[in-house]
Amino acid sequence: MKLVTLDYYIGSAATGRFHARFSNHLFNFHGSKVVKNAVKKYGISSFAFIVLELFPEVVNKENNKQLLDLEDFYLKALLPNYNILTEAGSSFGYKHSEITRLKMKNSYSEERRSTIGSLNRGKSLSPNTIELIKKAALSRTKPIYSEQSIKNMNKKSKAILVYNMDYTVYGEFPSIVDAAKSLGCDQKTIIRALQTPKQILRRR
Repeated sequence: MKLVTLDYYIGSAATGRFHARFSNHLFNFHGSKVVKNAVKKYGISSFAFIVLELFPEVVNKENNKQLLDLEDFYLKALLPNYNILTEAGSSFGYKHSEITRLKMKNSYSEERRSTIGSLNRGKSLSPNTIELIKKAALSRTKPIYSEQSIKNMNKKSKAILVYNMDYTVYGEFPSIVDAAKSLGCDQKTIIRALQTPKQILRRR
């Protein structure tokens, strides 16, 4: 978390990989490109490393999806603006695609939230950590575009194709604005995904 602006990144690490993930992100710069650029620009002393939750079991191939589900829960609940969702993945090779994440956004029932929450029942975050997370979440604002601005965006926009895992077409959208509305996500999410080398949103 950047201490001044309260911008932050959320990730997860398998058992025995905690220190490696920490070092790769903040010292070796092999993790998130957004975090790498921010640390290089502002310096390591401008950031705090916070543990939101400890997974109660040794992570393996069988329960690794539960760890990713827990990470997804925090991604949806806190909306970290240092995360590029297409980069999120697993050390065991399992990854949620961008499309999967967007579909999951509105599918977290109360029962599902309770199940994920029970993974760490009995543990709690410090008041200071809770306050920092609360401030960061409340400070985030969504951009508001005028009708004319949206028309201008549509004129300059290019069609976006979204593919399913079997490479069939999930949908074609005339612009980022239309794609964001259909997928139920912020336009910045799509823009960030399009800035990746492959410049597409597709299942992996």
